[in-house]
Amino acid sequence: MKKFFAPLLFLPFLAYTTFIEEKIFFTILIGSVILLGLFEFYNMVQKEDWWFLGLLAGILLIGSASLGYKYPLFLSFLSSPFYGVIISSFILVLLFFGIFARKIVLAIANNSILAIIFGILYVGFLLSHLILIRGLSGGSFYLLYLFSVVWSADGGGWIIGKHFGKHRNIFPISPNKSIEGLIGAITGSVFISFLLGGYIGFSLLISFVSGFLFSLLGLLGDLAESSFKRNVGKKDSDSWISEYGGILDVFDSIIISAPIFYYLILFLGA
Repeated sequence: MKKFFAPLLFLPFLAYTTFIEEKIFFTILIGSVILLGLFEFYNMVQKEDWWFLGLLAGILLIGSASLGYKYPLFLSFLSSPFYGVIISSFILVLLFFGIFARKIVLAIANNSILAIIFGILYVGFLLSHLILIRGLSGGSFYLLYLFSVVWSADGGGWIIGKHFGKHRNIFPISPNKSIEGLIGAITGSVFISFLLGGYIGFSLLISFVSGFLFSLLGLLGDLAESSFKRNVGKKDSDSWISEYGGILDVFDSIIISAPIFYYLILFLGA
């Protein structure tokens, strides 16, 4: 239920900052989400004593993203999307295997240095791609598409799973998920992708593939965050948003989807 209704609390702020001319307000909004998410992640893995290092790195990431990740002098090679793809892929692979291998999650959670670095990359680096998307030509419509497709998968999965979900426990880390819910998530995501894909230049084929892909990526993000929560003994990542849980509970699907969507746009544009 939280996956369906919690985004509604965020939508007015998101819509306003996405479509006004001044991009700084969107950067402030997503920057606030990143910093809260970092603080939340370190609290979840019980590394509160080190949170200031992660928040400092998060602030630097937010500033760099607002400038399009343009680095000076000897660090200029990091400005290439190639290295962004490598870093994002590495984090996604870790998250994927962390769903099935408890040892990976515990190795990160139990080591302060690994936890700090992973939090910076997982929350800070991946989410900062939203700021990069906003900076693209037509970035506001790209963001509208991304949030709509990803969150429609959450909504479709919840509605179908709640009313028709009989085949559950397909993912031990999240036993309430069902095959029917997964079908509902894919259907909702693909449907919204068909509706909005044309506005950002996607063909019907690309709209279908994109909707299908981001419904699965959203599921990966949800399961990855659930893996961390369960393995460190937490029900929710935090309680910033009342009974809906924390920032990471609401944005776990977006965290995974944002970098993939950004590099997909660059690839299709190229």
